[in-house]
Amino acid sequence: MHKSSMRWLLALAGLLLAGVAVVVWLNLRGEASAPQLFREPGAAVAPASPDMLEKGAYLARAGNCMGCHTAQGGVEYAGGRAIETPFGVIHAPNLTPDPETGLGRWTPDAFWRALHHGRSQDGRLLYPAFPYPQYTRVVRADADALFAYLQSLAPVHAPAKAHQLSFPFNTQAALAVWRALYFRAQEWQPAADVPAEWNRGAYLVQGLGHCAACHSARNSWGASVEEGMLRG
Repeated sequence: MHKSSMRWLLALAGLLLAGVAVVVWLNLRGEASAPQLFREPGAAVAPASPDMLEKGAYLARAGNCMGCHTAQGGVEYAGGRAIETPFGVIHAPNLTPDPETGLGRWTPDAFWRALHHGRSQDGRLLYPAFPYPQYTRVVRADADALFAYLQSLAPVHAPAKAHQLSFPFNTQAALAVWRALYFRAQEWQPAADVPAEWNRGAYLVQGLGHCAACHSARNSWGASVEEGMLRG
C-alpha cells in the first residue's frame, strides 16, 4: 500500500473515531450518574402519602400514560400496545410494579433518568416514541409523584414484546446519532412576564402532555419540529 493511501486511511480512521467520540459525548452531556437505579428484590418501599399518590394519578392522566401503555382489551398500564412509526413498530412496555416485567425493581432515580435523559434502567437509549424530548422538561418532584402512583398499581406479569424496526433503526448506534442531532435534556424554565396560569399550561403542554409529539411536523428522520409551541 502506498504511503499516501495509508495516510488517507489513517486520516479517515481518525475522523471516524472523532465522530464517534462526539456522538458519545453528546449523548452523555449533562447526565450525572444516578446513585441507585435498581431496587433489590423484596426491598421495602417507603409508602407514598395520599397527596403524592393523588398528584401522581393526576399527572398520569395529564400525560395520557394509560393511552399508550395499555393494549386493546388489556390490563391498564401493562403495556403491549403496538405503536406504528415510519421506521417500524414499537411496543409500549409494562408500567406496573411487576418485578420481572415491569417497574418493580426500578427506583425514582431510574424513572427520572428515563424521563429526563431518555435512558432505560439498564443504560439503553430509549426510542423517542416514548416522548422524552418533551418529558425532559418534567420537574423532578412531578417525576417522583408519577413514579409513586405507578408503583401503587397492582403488578401485572406482562413481558415486553420485541420492537419490529428495520435496519439501521433497530440499532443503538443509529439511535445515538439521532439523539446527538436532535435531543438535549432540558430544565423547565417558567417565563417571567406572563401569568402563572400561562406558565402552568405551557409546562403541561410542552412537557408531560407532550402535545408537540403528535401535533407538530416531523422531518425525514422523525424529529419533531415543535411548531406552535413558542409564545407570540
